[in-house]
Amino acid sequence: MKVLISGKNSQMGQKLFSMSEKIPHELIFLDSKLMDLKDVKCINNIINNHHPDIVINFSAYTNVDEAEDNFQEVQLINSLGPKYLAMASKQINAFFIQISTDYVFGKYDNPPFSPLSKTGPLNLYGLSKLQGEENALESNNKSIIIRTSSLYSEFGDNFVKTIAKKLINKEDLKIISDQRISMTYADDFINALIAILNEKKLDDIISTKLPSIMHYTSDGYTTWFNVANEILVNLNEYYSNLGIITPIAYSEWLSKATRPKDSRLSIDYSLLSSLNIKLNPWEFGIKEVLKRLNS
Repeated sequence: MKVLISGKNSQMGQKLFSMSEKIPHELIFLDSKLMDLKDVKCINNIINNHHPDIVINFSAYTNVDEAEDNFQEVQLINSLGPKYLAMASKQINAFFIQISTDYVFGKYDNPPFSPLSKTGPLNLYGLSKLQGEENALESNNKSIIIRTSSLYSEFGDNFVKTIAKKLINKEDLKIISDQRISMTYADDFINALIAILNEKKLDDIISTKLPSIMHYTSDGYTTWFNVANEILVNLNEYYSNLGIITPIAYSEWLSKATRPKDSRLSIDYSLLSSLNIKLNPWEFGIKEVLKRLNS
């Protein structure tokens, strides 16, 4: 199958590219210079020219705080971009996979959230991603939304890399201890994505998981403080003098954008099992990422 990927330089894009030699599909990676998600004509031309079987969108505006001041730009990328990609995919009868976020939740309390839970973003980033989901599903009946949370790897900017760097530099940190989250190891996410890249599995997801939304994270729930502490424990294998982490309450952390106090995503284990998709505990990926960063 031919798979076109938007967002070559994203964390997921870099991870998929690093694993591409093991994937039995023709992969076409595009960055924003080659395919501008704000340019519908460009999108149509590229997708028509390549004529892929599947289009995957990793591209996103992901700075949650900056999104509060740049909502017009954010909407163009996170809301309208998926719409244009889904429409262009539909014209050639291609599947469209849109990656989304736990931040589509938060306003209504009933975590952990299932694909059928009532959405309600607390910030403009989350709103833009929810709009992107809705636009994708409305524009192409072969669209699939995969929501994930707190992605981390050795690539890009993420919590694990940031906290590790600060601790190595002997910075003392205050980390929220009562904000409940899911974490996602990028290697596992990409392996799960690869596992569904065939027509039958994609059809099965669309036909059995209305409204074609699935969740994928690493196994188990945690807090930012517990993640930071796991990073610290693992870094002790490589360094003798590190920074100190101190727990603080969610209410003590000030930021421009409001974030959910509990954004845990529930996982449909029976669906993942039927697709031969494996889950690892979130702690497993922490150890692997830090090993790579310190080897």
